[in-house]
Amino acid sequence: MLKLASVTCLFLLVGAFTPASFGAGLPTKTTGNMGTEVFVDKGVRVEFSVVPEAVAEGASGMLREAEVAEVTFRISDVATGAPISPLEPAVWVNLVRDGSEREELSCKEKVGLYLQGTLGFQADFDLNKFYMLVMNNDHTISVVDPILGVSGITQLYDMVVLKERAEDWVMGPRDEHLFVTMPKAGMVAVVDLENFEVIQNVAVGDNAVRIALQPDGRHLWVGIDGSEPQKSGVTIVDAHDYKVVAHIATGAGHHEIAFSDDSLLAFVTNSEQGTLSVIDTQTLKKIKDIPVGKRPVSVSFSGLSRAAYVASEAEGRIVVVGGADSRPLKTIRSEPGLIALRFSPDGRWGFAVNAKNGVLYVVDASVDSVAHTIDIGEELHQVAFTDTYAYVRSLSSPQVAMIRLNELGQKGAPKATVIPMGTRPPGEYPFPSVADAISPTGEYYTVLAANPADKSVYYYMEGMVAPMGTFPTYGRVPRAVRVVDRSLRETQRGVYSTKLRIPKDGTYEVLFLIDSPWLYNCFSFNAEPNPLRERQRQQAPVKIDFADPLEAVAVGQKVSIRFSFRRGDGIPLKGLEDVTIFIASPPGNRQRRQLATPLENGWYQATFTADRPGVYSAYFAVPSLGVDVDDLPSRVFRVIPIPRPPERR
Repeated sequence: MLKLASVTCLFLLVGAFTPASFGAGLPTKTTGNMGTEVFVDKGVRVEFSVVPEAVAEGASGMLREAEVAEVTFRISDVATGAPISPLEPAVWVNLVRDGSEREELSCKEKVGLYLQGTLGFQADFDLNKFYMLVMNNDHTISVVDPILGVSGITQLYDMVVLKERAEDWVMGPRDEHLFVTMPKAGMVAVVDLENFEVIQNVAVGDNAVRIALQPDGRHLWVGIDGSEPQKSGVTIVDAHDYKVVAHIATGAGHHEIAFSDDSLLAFVTNSEQGTLSVIDTQTLKKIKDIPVGKRPVSVSFSGLSRAAYVASEAEGRIVVVGGADSRPLKTIRSEPGLIALRFSPDGRWGFAVNAKNGVLYVVDASVDSVAHTIDIGEELHQVAFTDTYAYVRSLSSPQVAMIRLNELGQKGAPKATVIPMGTRPPGEYPFPSVADAISPTGEYYTVLAANPADKSVYYYMEGMVAPMGTFPTYGRVPRAVRVVDRSLRETQRGVYSTKLRIPKDGTYEVLFLIDSPWLYNCFSFNAEPNPLRERQRQQAPVKIDFADPLEAVAVGQKVSIRFSFRRGDGIPLKGLEDVTIFIASPPGNRQRRQLATPLENGWYQATFTADRPGVYSAYFAVPSLGVDVDDLPSRVFRVIPIPRPPERR
């Protein structure tokens, strides 16, 4: 994987791409079964394959456009056959476009340009990066390319526009979609993470706040906060077809959601009722309500103890719920003011933060007691984890406290390291999100931290005394942040793979690079046209695009309307001989008809002279495509009288 922390180092080594030092030796290249290619150089064997996802799952087929393919590299030692691990392959995939200047470059030159990260030389698929998603204070989610940001050119890659402001989000199965709650709309937005577009809005109920995905990826659970017990509860949505399958009234108030690690049980807090609802995820029926104290504000499940831990804000106690019958097993006492509870990745250490007294309570799930009490600071708010650290965020300070996980369980309280994440306290922005403001990137022990008061997102690598970089948010307020990882993953020793959806048929070039030892190669594969996609294109409605806005013209002047047609995948429809334009003009909407003239590159033009003032309308039809005037939008413009010359005195 070639991600943000390593891209700068490789960029500095671009100058080393010479025949003597980069890819030197006598590499060999062969073709294997099912379109695999084998490349051997410097004692390293790289076997490349790309197959349809269905083939990877045991079926048969061919690579076709609009379908998902699995890209795999098997890297081994030539002499011993042993897999080489760990590695960080850098891979770019690009559609070959005949006649383009890019195709005239050598493989080495292309790799060097891709490493530089310039805006003018980008691959169709960069399998080395993550994208940063920023939940803003308005109804948008910013998509930021942090690697492009290294070169100082641009960072804003795309923008997702929602119906209303987001509050919480969760990744779907296989990280292909993002599900976003919008409380004011009472909906969950389904965002396609390939195109960064909203593909559906699912109505789930008023004031939809929290959202969580079962560990098995089957159902989404959405917390519907309300004061009326019969409406307040959870709405369950199928994570694959986005249909609502159930609504369960659990009790009044705000709802936090957790699951058993086998996905058989869901645990839902009811803040106004002071209860925890235990729900069977197979039958989608509530099993029981358990009293857990006034204002339960957080619930987290430990896979180590196989129990749910519920934190009560008003009473400052943590109730442990577990056993075969999901009953209260123990109560852990602390102080009133608990606001969040979350377990470390190994399931042993529960971090409960107290917003009132500024204390962090570390619960040991192996004995269900408080192992450490650490004084952090005022208005503690959230906890996030990497594999090595816990990050504790405060609303009253721009500093974030870090606790090393391997120091827990030892004598004495672990030391909290304080790192500045901005200059202003996040609490200066009055509407924090329930979604995480600190998120691990998944690589090199690094995190992203959103500070809404600074209107910035900070990039931090563990071991540094300050953030390594800052990403602007272009005037928007960042309330939460998370990552979409597009990079290769090591699925087994020496095997690195990922999945991508092939956008078009044609020949694709796959550029491959590893840095230890330095070697590179350009592989390729072909994708066939998809008959289903072709039928969809043929059946898709024709769209019309206009070249320029029509300004008001005077009587007697010529009016030229330039336009083009497209259908399906956006390819223009060229050379149509029967494009007809109808001009309706006053009085009484007199109508004239004429054929448009085909121009180059799929454009068409119609020109006529306006003979009287008024509002004119242009309508369009293409009989050969079965397109009538009612199928396309019209064009409206105004014709004004000829200006009268000023009178002489």
